[in-house]
Amino acid sequence: HLLDLAAEMGIEDPFDFRVISSYWTGSPKTNLDHFHNAATLVPLLKADSSDPRLAQKDLCLIHAANITEVGPKFLTVSYNPLRIEKGELKLGQVTTRRVSTDLLHGEIRQRGFVAMHYSWAICNLSAQEYADLQQSTLNALERFNALRRAS
Repeated sequence: HLLDLAAEMGIEDPFDFRVISSYWTGSPKTNLDHFHNAATLVPLLKADSSDPRLAQKDLCLIHAANITEVGPKFLTVSYNPLRIEKGELKLGQVTTRRVSTDLLHGEIRQRGFVAMHYSWAICNLSAQEYADLQQSTLNALERFNALRRAS
């Protein structure tokens, strides 16, 4: 994915921070084939709401999250979890979760946005990056649901 994404972005080094960031958090310019959240969904093509993999895949998605509380080594964040509704994957109602800051790239902010993966806040997001990650995830879900309907 990184080699293709780097070429798509016109960047020689596939380990350039911009390439890695685009793979993990997406952007309007990122081809969905080179976006982590799109690749994460593929094993769920035949899943239903009772499938135990759904919870695991929700954890594996990179979520755009809003910081609501800062603790000594954690953040409480609000985000939209992955759900299956009427046979389609969607982002559900806002919920909160406590995540570790042990892997956070950057300073801990009192307010703002982070990208969340499993139980970790992994990087701070600007408001635009937050919106881009949400939109890229919605685009990946839309494409995924179209594939489910076609199969």
